[in-house]
Amino acid sequence: MVRKLPKLLFKLLIALLILAGCVAFVFVINLDGAISDAYAEWEAVGLVTNYMDTHNGSWPCGWNVLPARIGQGGSSVGYLQDRVFIDFNADVNDLRNQAVKSERVTFDVIHPRSIFAAHIGSDANAKLHYYFRSKAGIVESPEPLDTWATPEQRALANVWYVRGFFIRFDLQGNMSAVWTSLDAAVPGDAQISMLKDHPHIKRLNLVGVRASDASLMIIKHLPELEGLTISESYADACVDSLVNHPRLENLDIFGSGITDAGFRRLVDIPHLKSIRFDPHKISIEAVRDVLSAKPDLKIEG
Repeated sequence: MVRKLPKLLFKLLIALLILAGCVAFVFVINLDGAISDAYAEWEAVGLVTNYMDTHNGSWPCGWNVLPARIGQGGSSVGYLQDRVFIDFNADVNDLRNQAVKSERVTFDVIHPRSIFAAHIGSDANAKLHYYFRSKAGIVESPEPLDTWATPEQRALANVWYVRGFFIRFDLQGNMSAVWTSLDAAVPGDAQISMLKDHPHIKRLNLVGVRASDASLMIIKHLPELEGLTISESYADACVDSLVNHPRLENLDIFGSGITDAGFRRLVDIPHLKSIRFDPHKISIEAVRDVLSAKPDLKIEG
């Protein structure tokens, strides 16, 4: 009996390893399908809201009244129908009233057919909820998955959403991340200047703003800033605001108007670790000059 025990344990271990491998395989397969279902759910709610926009706010009565395909190269309705459930018998007036009366989502009329995918979710009902609220003139920031910690955070998020930004908070309740939403407004110099009152911002994304190079001077009031993304409005003159920043590590200038001259000056950002840029706008010679001064710099372009 004593001699047979190790063999039994070995066989049991092999069986457990095989079982674990099978479970992992099934999980990966289901996860891949669930992600596809989540995207399909998101596309489906877009079809529904587009239908309401073009049919005086009425709710679609079936898949057959929806476009055969979503945009150019998008999914077909047949593909979505296999993956997503839409309650075509829903009362749109009731949904609209529920959305207006409650800040939280109170209905479930669009969801993946897969139970596994439902746990991942893409917040289709939340998107529909905010669609109805925006149509009713209620302008507010979409709620994050982990919700707001306090009513004050929700209120502040709504204020910044009206200004054209999404915001998030750190565990201490400080504004720590800001990026453009462009849903309610397109931010300019005036809105960007208000960020100086929030010195704990660590990540700032200004893609799509209509602002001057001088607006970036606000980052001297953001000593904890580690990541910055700029584009469109900004050119070489904005680099004056970036050099000598004490914490800036990651810089994305892909869509900006920064040229070789400004790019070479980025070596004066003392703790810079990575730059993402458009290789059609920056020459290989400028890249070599920067890498010569900062050989450990990670560049993407």
